[in-house]
Amino acid sequence: MTTHLSPQESVTALDDVLPESRQAHLKSCASCQTEVDGLRAMMVDLGDAEDVPEPSPLFWDHFQSRVQAAVQGEMVRPARVSWWSIVASVRGAVAAVAAVAAAATVAAVTIAVALYPGAPVAPVAPMEDAQVAVADDAMALETAEWAFVSGMLDSFEPNDVREVLAPSTLAVDNAFASLTSGEREVFAKLLSADLAQGME
Repeated sequence: MTTHLSPQESVTALDDVLPESRQAHLKSCASCQTEVDGLRAMMVDLGDAEDVPEPSPLFWDHFQSRVQAAVQGEMVRPARVSWWSIVASVRGAVAAVAAVAAAATVAAVTIAVALYPGAPVAPVAPMEDAQVAVADDAMALETAEWAFVSGMLDSFEPNDVREVLAPSTLAVDNAFASLTSGEREVFAKLLSADLAQGME
């Protein structure tokens, strides 16, 4: 069983250049003959039509400019990346790193205070000197990042820090398990001294 002629083969049949096997099908198939005869009749009708006048030469100039404008309007242009957006993303990364470092420092201090509550405290420098040192360091970076970090740290009360950043039981167990035998002896002495001090 052979298939009917495709539209391309029907047009080729108008020029009598079909391969022999397809030409044999055309001679035996009434449906394909009707389609090719319809195409021939349409070609004759088009040949009898009046000639269409050639458009003005100005038409082609205007047509070309309209096509170019439409094509350029459809072209995808890559988004421009401004220098300030790159700088802003770097500043954001610096601010995030500073916030994480500040949170890690607070967590480390809280853990140290929880593990060694009776340990002697080193003398603290006067507040004015510390503020001047921090202010000098802050001038090296953008004030917006430092305002964010200092605002975050100012919002904590000492009791809030202990409550929020208190280590979990698992963290304490893991820390104790990592101590050497000598460190455990020192820890036991510190714990005994602290308990004795708390009972007085």
